[in-house]
Amino acid sequence: MNDKTLDTPHCYFELKEGIVFGTYKGRITLESAKKVVKTRLEFTEGKSYPVCVKTIYVTAINKDARDYFSTEEANKGIKAGAIYVDSVFQSFMGNFFLKVSKPKVPSKVFTDRKKAIKWLEQFK
Repeated sequence: MNDKTLDTPHCYFELKEGIVFGTYKGRITLESAKKVVKTRLEFTEGKSYPVCVKTIYVTAINKDARDYFSTEEANKGIKAGAIYVDSVFQSFMGNFFLKVSKPKVPSKVFTDRKKAIKWLEQFK
């Protein structure tokens, strides 16, 4: 399996050992959310993977972007999604997002990166 990386203005992608890691950066709007999804699909060459998203570098994410991330279009190519956060507040916000958006793929919030990866292993 080929590991690779790609850095964009809104997200850093890494494909490692069959899992796509995405680190979101800056302010995420509907426009940038669509760019992130389009870039991820190009990066994965149309293949489906479990995805681990880290949001610690996000300064803001608007409602339109959050709503978009829960659509079938945005979840194309995602077998399962782990949201990795590093604070109680981000954990609360991540769990709130999952409860409200009801993603179509298995999704869970983690404060421990190793536990997130272990959970995603079952979806490879």
